[in-house]
Amino acid sequence: MLHKALKICSVAITWALAWGFTGAILGAVIAIFQPDTGHIPSSKMPIFIGVPSAVFGLGAGLVYGILTASLSTKVTLRMKDRAALGALVGCGIGVAFMRILAHSYLTVLVAGLLGLLLATNFFRKAPTQLAKT
Repeated sequence: MLHKALKICSVAITWALAWGFTGAILGAVIAIFQPDTGHIPSSKMPIFIGVPSAVFGLGAGLVYGILTASLSTKVTLRMKDRAALGALVGCGIGVAFMRILAHSYLTVLVAGLLGLLLATNFFRKAPTQLAKT
């Protein structure tokens, strides 16, 4: 039980670091190409985007870690299945996160559609698999 809890926590921390780092890089890019960000100082953009992204990553990583820990006791998950599950969890948590923070329903819709497209990409057959069937 302790082993599973540590694995879930390590997955959540990994997701938080990955999302936080990605958000901080995005904030730095925004500050470089759009230095006048309105009422937020451009030097603070990496923090302003990175911290909420890390919180999002932590939440999504916890959900993903719990799901994979519970599913792996019942069935063996292939790498493709894990990636699809991660995309679906990221999409679901992302839509909820955007729903709380976004000003527009269009933003939430676009985030959901992008996550859904990412998830469905894992279920498509490769051209070589289509030729064999």
